[in-house]
This record gives sequence, C-alpha cells and structure tokens, in this order.
Amino acid sequence: ISTCVPHIMEFEGCCCFRQRLVLSTLSGKRVKIRNIRSKDDNPGLRGTVLFYQPGLLYGGSVEHECNIQRSVGYYLEALLMLAPFMKTPLRAVLKGVTNDPADPSVDLLKVTAIPLMKKFGIDGDGLEIKVLKRGMAPAGGGEVLFTCPVRCSMKPVHLTEPGKIKRIRGTAFSVRVSPQMANRIVDSARIILTTCTLWLGFGLGLLACNFGGCVDSTNQSLALLYMMLGQQDVSKTLL
Repeated sequence: ISTCVPHIMEFEGCCCFRQRLVLSTLSGKRVKIRNIRSKDDNPGLRGTVLFYQPGLLYGGSVEHECNIQRSVGYYLEALLMLAPFMKTPLRAVLKGVTNDPADPSVDLLKVTAIPLMKKFGIDGDGLEIKVLKRGMAPAGGGEVLFTCPVRCSMKPVHLTEPGKIKRIRGTAFSVRVSPQMANRIVDSARIILTTCTLWLGFGLGLLACNFGGCVDSTNQSLALLYMMLGQQDVSKTLL
C-alpha cells in the first residue's frame, strides 16, 4: 500500500481477487478489475469489469449468510486482514459450511491465524474464532463466531526460527453421523499420524510443522500484510 498509487488502480484478471479488494479497502483507493472471467469460464460473462470504491470499516456486530459454494473459511481469511483496523471491535457471526476440501477450515484458521495475530500485538479476550455449529455441504447450517479487538498499529516481529515440534494437536468432528466416527478417526490418527481423507459428514485436521518456515502457507499473506502495516521498524519472517 503506497500513497504513490494512482487515484484509481486498475488490474487485469481475477488472480488474488480478494486480496485486491482488501488492500483497496485498507488504503482507501478505488480499484477497477477488468477481464475477471477467462475464456474458459462462462462465455456470457467474459470481459466482466468490477469497479470498487471502498468505504469505512465500522466494525461492531455483523451477521452474514455465506454462500454455501464456499466455506466460512473463505470469508474469514479476508476478515482476519480487515478486522484489526476497524473503528470499533468486530463481532461477526458467519453462517454456512464450516468444513470443505476447497478452503481453509475454521479449525485450521483458529490454530494458525489467531496465534500469528497475537505475535503482532492483536491479543486479549476479544480475539477469538469459535465454532458454534458445524455445517457441511451442500446444506450448510453451520455458525462461526469471530471477534477481534481494534489495533491502530502492528508490533514488529522477528519470526526466523521455526523451532522444534513439541506436540501434535488436532480436531476431529462429525456432523449428523454417529459420534463413533470421530472417535475412530482420533484412534487412527494416533496410530499413523497422517491426515485423514475428508469424507461426507466428518473429517480431521492435524497441525505439526511448516517445512522449516515460521508461518504456514495459509497465513503468509496475512503475516506480510501485518508487517507492511506495522510500525516504522524492521520486521522479519521466514516463509
């Protein structure tokens, strides 16, 4: 984000679509994104143009019914970037699909994004991701609560030593199937310590290492954004 950016920023294509909208919102710069649809998409939508003029980030209590074609994690990724810079603390209830193979699950973001945010000084009792109800595709029906305090600036970080694995934790869940399914997944995971293929109605997420990095690949853009918006100091991280 730079004050030297033209009054209206123009982009081609749909790559990093959400990131462009997030950066536009944080910088207050209007954007125009052209040729959002490729030739392989619906021909009737080829050449679609989006013009976005950002407003203010008010925060407060928000309730949103997410499109069930994407999971709640798809929406949470953008909210994690915007929430600390709102006028008042955010309390968002997102409804829809909580777990699917296409997007980061709510459980993954809870155990990776929240600790990362705390390193940048976003902490306290007001920072939380909580699954109120599970919801699977195609019906959805899940509910997730995300709360975040306001922070005017980010603390500089130095994340260059990944450290060693001390323990492996995970979350197994089941929706409208026998609870024994989740128990069987836990028992199997303890034996083989690998992720289980997601199946309709239940699944498993395990968190261990990051191939030598300090920030997992899901949250790298979040870490870089916070570093860029932080204090006038040097931040370092290993990806």
